[in-house]
Amino acid sequence: MNYENQLAVDCVLPCLQNRIDGLSSLIQRIQKSLAQAPKGRLRLSNRGSRTHCYHVTSPEKSRGTYIPNENTTLVRRLAQKDYEQRLLQELECERTILDKAVAALAELKLNLIWMGLPDFRKNLVRPVFLPDTEFVVQWLSAEYPQKPFADEAPVLMTSCGERVRSKSEVIIADTLARLHIPYRYEFPLKLQSGKSKPVFVHPDFTCLNVRLRQEFIWEHFGMMDKPDYACKAVHKLKIYQQNNFFPGDNLILSEETTEEPLSSKTVESLAHRYLI
Repeated sequence: MNYENQLAVDCVLPCLQNRIDGLSSLIQRIQKSLAQAPKGRLRLSNRGSRTHCYHVTSPEKSRGTYIPNENTTLVRRLAQKDYEQRLLQELECERTILDKAVAALAELKLNLIWMGLPDFRKNLVRPVFLPDTEFVVQWLSAEYPQKPFADEAPVLMTSCGERVRSKSEVIIADTLARLHIPYRYEFPLKLQSGKSKPVFVHPDFTCLNVRLRQEFIWEHFGMMDKPDYACKAVHKLKIYQQNNFFPGDNLILSEETTEEPLSSKTVESLAHRYLI
C-alpha cells in the first residue's frame, strides 16, 4: 500500500487543546459577567400585542415585580444573564466532552506500533504513523545541492557551524537551533511563475513545525530601505502567493532596514508563533 502522507500522531490533540483553551477562556469571562449580573431572573408575560417584563427575585414571589418600560437597562441585563447561564452550561458540557476525548486520544499508541517492530521488519514496512524523533530524522535527511557563495561574500557561520549569507540569518538560524526547530537552509523550491517553465527559488529557511508536521517557508528581507531590493522582494512575494504560500499560513516573513535592524526578540516571537 502506498501512503503519500504520513499522518501526524499529535495533529488532532493540539486542535482539541486549542478549543479547550478557548472554551476555558470564554467560560471565565462569562462567569465574571454573571458575578456582576443583577440578582433574580426575567419573566415575560404577553398580553395581547404587548409584552410585560417582571423581575423575579425569590421563589416565594414567582410573578415578580413589574419593570416599567423605561427601565430597559435592567431588562437587558436580566435577559443577558439568562442567555449567559444557558450558554455557560453548554460550554462546560462541551469542555467536559473534549477533556475526555483528549485523555482517550493521549492513551493511543499508534506511533509505537512501528517502533516495536524488529529492525528487519521495520525496513519492510512504510509506516503511516512515525514518532516525532524518527519523523524529524527522515525530514532532515533530504539531500539537496547547496547554493554556492560568491568569492567575495563574507564568511558568516552559525553556532552549528553552518555558513549563511548575513548576520540576520545567523540570528534566525541560531534561534531555530536553540529552540530545537528543524530547518533546511536554502532548500530549493520549484514554483510556477506564470511562464512556460517553472522557476527555482531558494528560500532562506524551510522550517518544520514538528507538532503539526507542517513546513513553513521563512524569508528574511534585509534591505527593505533600498528601492530595487524592495521591488524584488514584492515580486518574490507575488510568486509565493501564486503558488499558495501566504504570510501567516505557511510563509513567515521578517524584514529590516538600516534604521530598523532585525532583533533576536522578533525572531524568537515569530518562531514561537508559527513553529512550536
